[in-house]
Amino acid sequence: MPLYETLPAVFSSRWKRKLLGLFILFLIPCALASQESPDIMVLLKGPYQEQGLPFLPRDISLHFRGEYLYRETRISFFYLQRSLADESDWQDGGCAFETGLLHNPRLGKIMYLPFRNGESIVALVPEKADLDICAVLSSFQRRFLYFLNTSRQWILPPFPGVVEISSSQSP
Repeated sequence: MPLYETLPAVFSSRWKRKLLGLFILFLIPCALASQESPDIMVLLKGPYQEQGLPFLPRDISLHFRGEYLYRETRISFFYLQRSLADESDWQDGGCAFETGLLHNPRLGKIMYLPFRNGESIVALVPEKADLDICAVLSSFQRRFLYFLNTSRQWILPPFPGVVEISSSQSP
């Protein structure tokens, strides 16, 4: 007897159908719990063009800014088409890749990441934020670089709408 003909006979009784239904209802939450939720950062505002960086008082250069939300922390990212290496006394950022760090009592941590062809990415993070800023910078740079390389022409740089944060620290 083929399997498809025996199934209705096996589940014909009412209690067996209820048991099957409970089993399926039990499997759904187990399947959802077994999947890790992605660790993501979401673009809240931007990108928009501004003039003058808030952490460099004499700066009047143009840059692009995007504001993100990651684990209830607002992070501002700046994209500059020039280097900031000589603009201030950057400390070592403590990442596995080249970064610079400034502490500003009013603004928080300022992380500088040299980018391709003398460009720069800067992240402005609240001082009390409890997060791995190196992983955030690395993930943002990878995603942003992907969009820059695949976008043919842009008026505003293609800041990614969603960035999945990975624990890898290589940009």
